[in-house]
Amino acid sequence: MKDFCNKNFKKLRQMLGNDISLKPVISKFLQLKVQSIFQVINTGKDSK
Repeated sequence: MKDFCNKNFKKLRQMLGNDISLKPVISKFLQLKVQSIFQVINTGKDSK
């Protein structure tokens, strides 16, 4: 699962290109968003 997440995050960064390095606030926001999404996925798995 973690590999899958990392691949998708890398893809996302590639799509955004250099903008992500110019806008650390946005990249931080994206990281938090991604983390919260994965937390939801993981907690959903645990509850099953």
